[in-house]
Amino acid sequence: MAKAIRIKGRWKYVIVGAVLALILGNWILPDLLADTTGSGGRSYRLLRSGFTEQHKTNVLSDHWITAAKGTWSTWPIPALAGETLVIDYDVTVDEGRVALRLWQFVIPPFREIDWSAGFRAADRGTLRVPINESGLYQIRLSYFAFGGDIVLDWRVE
Repeated sequence: MAKAIRIKGRWKYVIVGAVLALILGNWILPDLLADTTGSGGRSYRLLRSGFTEQHKTNVLSDHWITAAKGTWSTWPIPALAGETLVIDYDVTVDEGRVALRLWQFVIPPFREIDWSAGFRAADRGTLRVPINESGLYQIRLSYFAFGGDIVLDWRVE
């Protein structure tokens, strides 16, 4: 049998308030949350389209071992051969670098990189990635010592 933990008094309101502040802060004010926690963002992922907004702050310590690293990825995206993955992006790089990769699921859960791009400076535009083989794909952002903002809006056409 599972045991329940009961929080009595004011603490239950403090805990519920803190959780709601994190959730609503992430959704409504990601910039403010990023300043206090070091990163923030919001996103939605549909079957063949989606959006993400990521905010990362990083204080470099001049040593690669302690540099901030991380990843963010989509759910598997089904696509047919001959279709195109269209990615509208707006990247601001304050420091470090970020890589944008398209992974193809060879035999789930195994993946291989199908396409890659990297950003070290502010950039905005549209990437059109042709899908050569039908299957499941995943968009992945990888950060290394990165501070800045990334906005991606993608769809399969």
